[in-house]
Amino acid sequence: MTAAVGRHHRRRAAVPSPATAGRGGGGEPAPSQSPPRRSGAAAAVVGAATGAITSLVTEPLDVVRTRAMTANAVHASSSAGSAMVAAAARRPPWAAAVAIARAEGVATLWRGTGPRLVSVTAASAVWYTVYEGVRRGMVADAERRRRRRQAHEGNGGGGVG
Repeated sequence: MTAAVGRHHRRRAAVPSPATAGRGGGGEPAPSQSPPRRSGAAAAVVGAATGAITSLVTEPLDVVRTRAMTANAVHASSSAGSAMVAAAARRPPWAAAVAIARAEGVATLWRGTGPRLVSVTAASAVWYTVYEGVRRGMVADAERRRRRRQAHEGNGGGGVG
Protein backbone atom coordinates (compact mmCIF):
# COMPACT_ATOMS: atom_id res chain seq x y z
CA MET A 1 0.00 0.00 0.00
CA THR A 2 2.78 2.39 0.89
CA ALA A 3 4.52 1.64 -2.41
CA ALA A 4 1.28 2.28 -4.32
CA VAL A 5 0.82 5.64 -2.58
CA GLY A 6 4.46 6.49 -3.38
CA ARG A 7 3.94 5.64 -7.07
CA HIS A 8 0.80 7.77 -7.10
CA HIS A 9 2.68 10.74 -5.60
CA ARG A 10 5.55 10.33 -8.08
CA ARG A 11 3.10 10.23 -11.00
CA ARG A 12 1.36 13.37 -9.75
CA ALA A 13 4.73 15.11 -9.32
CA ALA A 14 5.67 14.19 -12.90
CA VAL A 15 2.60 15.89 -14.40
CA PRO A 16 3.33 19.60 -14.90
CA SER A 17 0.90 22.00 -13.33
CA PRO A 18 -0.51 24.77 -15.55
CA ALA A 19 1.64 27.30 -13.67
CA THR A 20 4.90 25.44 -14.37
CA ALA A 21 4.10 23.86 -17.74
CA GLY A 22 5.87 26.51 -19.84
CA ARG A 23 8.88 26.84 -17.53
CA GLY A 24 10.16 23.28 -17.57
CA GLY A 25 8.78 22.56 -14.13
CA GLY A 26 7.21 19.20 -15.04
CA GLY A 27 8.67 15.79 -15.65
CA GLU A 28 10.33 13.38 -13.31
CA PRO A 29 12.22 14.86 -10.37
CA ALA A 30 15.97 14.88 -10.72
CA PRO A 31 17.63 11.77 -9.26
CA SER A 32 19.39 13.89 -6.63
CA GLN A 33 16.09 15.17 -5.28
CA SER A 34 14.56 13.32 -2.37
CA PRO A 35 11.19 11.69 -3.00
CA PRO A 36 8.14 13.70 -1.93
CA ARG A 37 7.28 13.23 1.71
CA ARG A 38 3.95 11.63 2.42
CA SER A 39 1.72 13.54 4.76
CA GLY A 40 0.26 12.17 7.96
CA ALA A 41 -3.06 11.99 6.15
CA ALA A 42 -1.53 9.69 3.50
CA ALA A 43 -0.14 7.45 6.24
CA ALA A 44 -3.57 7.38 7.90
CA VAL A 45 -5.22 6.38 4.62
CA VAL A 46 -2.67 3.60 4.06
CA GLY A 47 -3.15 2.37 7.64
CA ALA A 48 -6.93 2.48 7.39
CA ALA A 49 -6.96 0.66 4.05
CA THR A 50 -4.65 -2.11 5.23
CA GLY A 51 -6.64 -2.44 8.45
CA ALA A 52 -9.90 -2.73 6.51
CA ILE A 53 -8.50 -5.34 4.12
CA THR A 54 -6.99 -7.33 6.97
CA SER A 55 -10.24 -7.19 8.90
CA LEU A 56 -12.28 -8.47 5.96
CA VAL A 57 -9.81 -11.26 5.15
CA THR A 58 -9.39 -12.49 8.72
CA GLU A 59 -13.00 -12.18 9.93
CA PRO A 60 -13.79 -15.86 9.17
CA LEU A 61 -10.83 -16.91 11.33
CA ASP A 62 -12.15 -14.70 14.12
CA VAL A 63 -15.58 -16.35 13.85
CA VAL A 64 -14.00 -19.83 13.93
CA ARG A 65 -11.87 -18.86 16.95
CA THR A 66 -14.90 -17.50 18.80
CA ARG A 67 -16.88 -20.64 18.04
CA ALA A 68 -14.02 -22.82 19.27
CA MET A 69 -13.83 -20.84 22.52
CA THR A 70 -17.57 -21.16 23.09
CA ALA A 71 -17.91 -24.75 21.79
CA ASN A 72 -18.97 -26.20 25.16
CA ALA A 73 -21.83 -23.74 25.58
CA VAL A 74 -23.04 -24.32 22.00
CA HIS A 75 -22.78 -28.11 22.41
CA ALA A 76 -25.16 -27.92 25.37
CA SER A 77 -27.92 -26.47 23.15
CA SER A 78 -30.57 -28.77 21.69
CA SER A 79 -30.08 -27.87 18.01
CA ALA A 80 -28.49 -30.60 15.89
CA GLY A 81 -26.86 -27.96 13.66
CA SER A 82 -25.35 -26.24 16.68
CA ALA A 83 -23.98 -29.54 17.95
CA MET A 84 -22.41 -30.16 14.54
CA VAL A 85 -20.80 -26.70 14.54
CA ALA A 86 -19.58 -27.21 18.11
CA ALA A 87 -17.96 -30.51 17.10
CA ALA A 88 -16.43 -28.86 14.03
CA ALA A 89 -14.97 -26.08 16.21
CA ARG A 90 -12.61 -28.67 17.71
CA ARG A 91 -11.18 -29.50 14.26
CA PRO A 92 -8.57 -27.55 12.28
CA PRO A 93 -9.71 -23.98 11.45
CA TRP A 94 -10.41 -24.68 7.77
CA ALA A 95 -12.62 -27.69 8.65
CA ALA A 96 -14.49 -25.66 11.26
CA ALA A 97 -15.05 -22.86 8.74
CA VAL A 98 -16.48 -25.33 6.21
CA ALA A 99 -18.79 -26.87 8.83
CA ILE A 100 -20.03 -23.44 9.94
CA ALA A 101 -20.64 -22.40 6.32
CA ARG A 102 -22.57 -25.62 5.60
CA ALA A 103 -24.69 -25.43 8.75
CA GLU A 104 -25.40 -21.69 8.85
CA GLY A 105 -24.40 -20.27 5.48
CA VAL A 106 -21.24 -18.65 4.16
CA ALA A 107 -22.34 -15.17 5.30
CA THR A 108 -22.09 -16.40 8.90
CA LEU A 109 -18.30 -16.41 8.56
CA TRP A 110 -18.43 -12.61 8.22
CA ARG A 111 -20.91 -12.05 11.07
CA GLY A 112 -19.75 -9.12 13.18
CA THR A 113 -17.68 -7.57 10.40
CA GLY A 114 -19.16 -4.07 10.79
CA PRO A 115 -18.02 -3.34 14.36
CA ARG A 116 -14.67 -5.07 13.82
CA LEU A 117 -14.12 -3.19 10.56
CA VAL A 118 -14.67 0.17 12.29
CA SER A 119 -12.43 -0.76 15.22
CA VAL A 120 -9.56 -2.28 13.25
CA THR A 121 -9.64 0.38 10.53
CA ALA A 122 -9.44 3.25 13.04
CA ALA A 123 -6.77 1.53 15.13
CA SER A 124 -4.67 0.73 12.05
CA ALA A 125 -4.92 4.31 10.79
CA VAL A 126 -3.67 5.68 14.11
CA TRP A 127 -0.99 3.01 14.53
CA TYR A 128 0.45 3.43 11.03
CA THR A 129 0.42 7.22 11.24
CA VAL A 130 2.38 7.10 14.49
CA TYR A 131 4.71 4.41 13.11
CA GLU A 132 5.48 6.46 9.99
CA GLY A 133 6.09 9.60 12.08
CA VAL A 134 8.50 7.80 14.40
CA ARG A 135 10.22 6.07 11.48
CA ARG A 136 10.64 9.36 9.60
CA GLY A 137 12.05 10.98 12.73
CA MET A 138 14.54 8.16 13.24
CA VAL A 139 15.63 8.22 9.59
CA ALA A 140 16.08 12.01 9.71
CA ASP A 141 18.08 11.71 12.94
CA ALA A 142 20.35 9.04 11.42
CA GLU A 143 20.85 11.22 8.34
CA ARG A 144 21.80 14.23 10.51
CA ARG A 145 24.32 12.10 12.43
CA ARG A 146 25.79 10.79 9.16
CA ARG A 147 26.17 14.32 7.76
CA ARG A 148 27.79 15.55 10.98
CA ARG A 149 30.22 12.63 10.90
CA GLN A 150 31.08 13.32 7.24
CA ALA A 151 31.57 17.03 7.95
CA HIS A 152 33.79 16.21 10.91
CA GLU A 153 35.87 13.79 8.83
CA GLY A 154 36.08 16.30 5.96
CA ASN A 155 37.47 19.00 8.26
CA GLY A 156 40.47 16.89 9.17
CA GLY A 157 39.02 15.80 12.49
CA GLY A 158 39.26 12.08 11.82
CA GLY A 159 42.19 11.74 9.43
CA VAL A 160 45.40 9.81 10.07
CA GLY A 161 48.38 12.09 10.18
